[in-house]
Amino acid sequence: MLVVSFAEQHTESKYLPMLHELAMASCDVNSLDMAGNSALSECIKKNLEDMMVSLLQLGAEGSKHMVKLIDRHSGPFYMQTKRWYEKHTPSLRQAIVNEDIRAIKRLLSHWCRVNIKHNGVSLHEEAVKLYGRQHIICDLLESHYHTMELIHSALAGNKKRVLDFKTNYRCDYNWLNRGYQKNVLKPLEPRSIYDAVKSLGHTHLLDVVPQPSISPSASDRTSENEGVTSRLCVIS
Repeated sequence: MLVVSFAEQHTESKYLPMLHELAMASCDVNSLDMAGNSALSECIKKNLEDMMVSLLQLGAEGSKHMVKLIDRHSGPFYMQTKRWYEKHTPSLRQAIVNEDIRAIKRLLSHWCRVNIKHNGVSLHEEAVKLYGRQHIICDLLESHYHTMELIHSALAGNKKRVLDFKTNYRCDYNWLNRGYQKNVLKPLEPRSIYDAVKSLGHTHLLDVVPQPSISPSASDRTSENEGVTSRLCVIS
């Protein structure tokens, strides 16, 4: 919440890595301040779209209240904020509880993190309890776990964690953010981990994060947003 309070529209990009680092340090992205406001609600009020998307990727829960906050805005920023909010909601946890497999696949293709907990229970543990270990939802969470951790470590600029995942786990470096869009007037532009790291100024990671072996355009010709599944990432 404190990070969001310092950010403004022209400075929010420099705070994005902090959000990912804090989330990996087990900070609760859904925590409330004394006035009952969350980091997500404050981002929406301040029109901090990039931070809003990052929080949603990190497990922030959407609600009717958030939609009402978005609806208070007007003009092109309103359209853009609402579209990006809708792309990343319901949250991955809500999609799991609703057994919405299509939404789960979409959220994973938008880089929503798997390694989060709700009331001390991980998403995978919750899925196993609800549906059993052999359910497709458990398979999706397991097969994307390490790739998502690598991605969010890279977004945080945490080279040590990136190297750990690169060395010890098989991760899919071709896993693109298929929800990426420069603005609402531009077409979807699937983004690689390498390009995302570069845009955040993490030059210290460019030698350890490989460029994808397939181009975004080639990938789009072979798979659709909601249907793709990571081919390489496995949990061990």
